[in-house]
Amino acid sequence: MTPALASQIAVEYSFRCFCGATIQTAEKKTTCASCGTVLGIRRVRSRRNSRTASGRIPHRSLQLDDLKVVAVRTAFYLLCGYYIYDLING
Repeated sequence: MTPALASQIAVEYSFRCFCGATIQTAEKKTTCASCGTVLGIRRVRSRRNSRTASGRIPHRSLQLDDLKVVAVRTAFYLLCGYYIYDLING
């Protein structure tokens, strides 16, 4: 698109104020004539990959098996730490 053609294209924005008034303007920022609220366009970041967002694992409660795994791993790491400490200071 050439700059001359781009200057001829006018974009019209539709705003709806919180008071219920509808405003049509070519500006990205305007003031409501009814209540005086300043309205403008904000850019909102969209999600880039919708499959990743919808593929989340749902929250689940802690199960007894999870506690068993935590207990076994904790005991293993404590024993490894004790074994290494004993080798160093042995």
